[in-house]
Amino acid sequence: MRIDIQEQQPVAILKDTGLLNLDGKVFTRNTTSYKEILPVFVVAKGYAPEAVKQYKKNKDILQKDGLQVRIYYYDERKSQSIRLTNGIELVLGRKDVEDRLQKFVKAYDAYLKHDKAIKKIDLRYTNGLAVSRMKTMAQVRKTSGRFETNSKRVI
Repeated sequence: MRIDIQEQQPVAILKDTGLLNLDGKVFTRNTTSYKEILPVFVVAKGYAPEAVKQYKKNKDILQKDGLQVRIYYYDERKSQSIRLTNGIELVLGRKDVEDRLQKFVKAYDAYLKHDKAIKKIDLRYTNGLAVSRMKTMAQVRKTSGRFETNSKRVI
């Protein structure tokens, strides 16, 4: 009798499926002890290996500035979005993702780091980015049962 044991290193939690390893393969369904330390992947079926490769590149860029991924979205069109642990959502699209993240890190360091009202940053613009902010309580106007957001463009 021969028993082979293979150690797996978890990279992320694949939503509603289990843990993902470095190759993008699910290796266990028990995610309980990892929920607070690993990002959650919401990935189109069959795209987990590609998503893990891209995530590793993205993670390296963001970690230089102390930013961490909480949720990573990767769809069948290879379009990507990231929700950071600080609550900011980054819309990356599918082209030039690393360049867009570098642009975000520069803008974040220079202008956005201390702005706690940022909700979402759309990085799909060629010459800049769009920042959606949450309104402060004094600025909130209720419209049709929803709260409005205020957008501005930073170049």
